[in-house]
Amino acid sequence: MGLVRREKELLLARAPRFPKDMYSALAGFVEPGETLEQCLEREVYEEVGIKVRRVRYFASQPLAVPSFAHDRVLCGLLQRRNSRRRNGNRGREVVRREKF
Repeated sequence: MGLVRREKELLLARAPRFPKDMYSALAGFVEPGETLEQCLEREVYEEVGIKVRRVRYFASQPLAVPSFAHDRVLCGLLQRRNSRRRNGNRGREVVRREKF
């Protein structure tokens, strides 16, 4: 899970399956051979088309979903948005993004 920050704004996204007006932090799964930081850089770019920098670890906890809890851990990372420019492509997982 990652929070993209620029100054005092946080970027949150809404997936198609979410109820109206529900947003969340961006998240994804680590690929084999990938660091947590590389995972977040890739996921943010794939999901919302934004390059990030200065990714840093924040905290972790066991995943609270019983069906996944046996082999998953939730890691929180923070990163800064690299620039105002973004790739126009958005993944199918995100239908809208907002700054809060």
